[in-house]
Amino acid sequence: MKYSDATHSTYIRHLIIEKSKNQLKAPSEIAKELNILHSTMNSIIGRFERTGSVEYKSLGGDFRTIIKDHHKQFILDMIDSNNTITLAELQQELVNHFDDLEKISISPCVITSATLRESLSKEQHQLRRRRTTK
Repeated sequence: MKYSDATHSTYIRHLIIEKSKNQLKAPSEIAKELNILHSTMNSIIGRFERTGSVEYKSLGGDFRTIIKDHHKQFILDMIDSNNTITLAELQQELVNHFDDLEKISISPCVITSATLRESLSKEQHQLRRRRTTK
């Protein structure tokens, strides 16, 4: 069984929860026995504690399918109006302002990526303009 198959296996995930719940073994021993990374085991346990589920769900996806141009512009406008705004505050403002993002979990990483990419492309565009006008 390959590593990814093992961590995606519902049986293995239930086994991790069972062994950790009953404290039959230390977390590091469980990880070694099942040949999985300690961090993977911790994320499985964490997901179970948060959701009550051990089912594998892929995380994230392509942020460009989540954050659209009008979302990016909103983020940039928020930063322009308050350059001390935190990622958590931006995240909350996005969800509050856009109904289409209400059911989607947007990580601060997505906000950062979208914002940086947008600002970098604007700067590059301005540099190109300056070069052509000289």
